Amino acid sequence: MPCLIITADLECEIFVDTLRHGVARADCPYKITLPDGVYWIECRSVEDRQLYKEFDFDTSLSNEEQVSIALLYELRRRNLLQTYGYVGDFQYGFAEVRKDTKTIGYVDTSYTFCYDDMSLLGDGLLRVKREGMYGVVNGVGDEIVPLRYNEVVLLGETLLRLKLNDRYSLATKSGRKITPQKYRAIEY
Repeated sequence: MPCLIITADLECEIFVDTLRHGVARADCPYKITLPDGVYWIECRSVEDRQLYKEFDFDTSLSNEEQVSIALLYELRRRNLLQTYGYVGDFQYGFAEVRKDTKTIGYVDTSYTFCYDDMSLLGDGLLRVKREGMYGVVNGVGDEIVPLRYNEVVLLGETLLRLKLNDRYSLATKSGRKITPQKYRAIEY
């Protein structure tokens, strides 16, 4: 029989097809062995029993395979809403989190904080910032320029100007560097 491994961020009660199965502890793998089939897996936070998320899970795997799933994305979203008051809609794989009118940061689809700030560069590229450093991610969230630059600017429609300390370099929009990081200025 397949083994389902549930990894939770918070302590929660696990229900399989509405029957209570046990309690999954935070950051500890919780194993359930199930015959092949489709089940509703539900996780209810011990802290707030109103928060839950249902999952349709097909366990049609070989006996040796294991699947690790995170059940608490909805709990994370509700926790963010309760703490900050606003979680926006996802665009390019990220959603804004605000408290009152102040942007707190941006979360990915697992509702994990990724960036302090972001802006659209064009063609689905996003300039992202974390802890004062800039990088670039594409429209599916892949980092194409690492978060290590003081500045990232789109030059024209095809080039990225990257500033590190007081030196500049150029990269393509795919993130491939085309000049070394040694120039005092690069103008378009």
